[in-house]
Amino acid sequence: GQVLSVGAKPKVINLLPASGSVMIESSALAKAVIVDKDNKYFSLEESITFSQPIINNEITPDSSIFANLSVVDTSNIQATEHHISFDITISVALFLVLDQNIKTVQNVGEDCFQRTSSIAYSNLISYTDDSFELTNEVELPANIGAVVQVQSDTLLQNVDTGEGILSLSGKIINNLIYLTNEDNPRLKTQKYTINFTQEISAPDVTSMAILQDCGTSYEVQGELSSVKGVLLLKNEYKVLSFINRVQSADVVCDAFSPKYQLLPTNKSYTIQKSC
Repeated sequence: GQVLSVGAKPKVINLLPASGSVMIESSALAKAVIVDKDNKYFSLEESITFSQPIINNEITPDSSIFANLSVVDTSNIQATEHHISFDITISVALFLVLDQNIKTVQNVGEDCFQRTSSIAYSNLISYTDDSFELTNEVELPANIGAVVQVQSDTLLQNVDTGEGILSLSGKIINNLIYLTNEDNPRLKTQKYTINFTQEISAPDVTSMAILQDCGTSYEVQGELSSVKGVLLLKNEYKVLSFINRVQSADVVCDAFSPKYQLLPTNKSYTIQKSC
C-alpha cells in the first residue's frame, strides 16, 4: 500500500509539577489515508499517549502551570503490509504563573528631599478555563461517493476584551478528503474556510488567551451525490484566559539628604517569563 497523507491532533491530559520540572501527560489522535494494492482507499485513526518532562528551575510542586501543544511537522513515514509508522514533532508552549513580592520605598523620612513617581503595573488576579463547541454546515461536492476523512486546523486571529466579555475571532480550515462516485473512484479534497467569533465571560481585563483545538467530528446529513447532501462539522475547543487588573503605586525614584549618606539601590523585574 501507499500512504497518501498523515496528521495528528495533540492535547494535554495532565500536568504534574515537581521541584525544577513538570511532566506533561498528553495524547494525540493520529490520522492516515492509505491506498492498497487493489486501489482501495482507507482512513486510519489511532489515539496515542505520551509523556514529556520540561525542566525549569522556577517550577515548584505548587506552581500554577498551563501548556498548549501544536504539531510542527510529520516525517519519516514508513509503511508495510500491516503497519504504518511516522514521527510527529510537537511544539510545547508552557506558561508558568510566578508569585513575586516587589518592595518599594514610598517615603524616605525626615531630613531628606525626595522625588516620587507613580508607576502602573498589571497584576494577575485570576484565570478562567472555559470550553465551547462550534457547529457549521457545509455543502458536499456534487460528485462525492464516500467521505474518507476530515482534517481541521484553527487559526486564532484576534482577541478583544469588553465589559465582562472576551471575544475570540479567527478561521477554521477544514479539509474534506473524499472519493468520487465514478466507476473508478478518485481521491479528491475540498477545503472549507469558516470565519468564527465566540464570546465568553471574562471579568476585568484579560491580558492573554490560549485557544486549544480539542478535535473535530463530522456527520453526513442528506444523500451523497445530491444537492441535499451537507456535512455537519463540530469543532471543540478549550480556552484559557488570564485576568489582570491594572494598579498604580507612588514610589521614591530619587532622594537626597544633607545630613545622612543615602545608599540607593535599584532593581528591575520581569513580569512575564517563558520556559
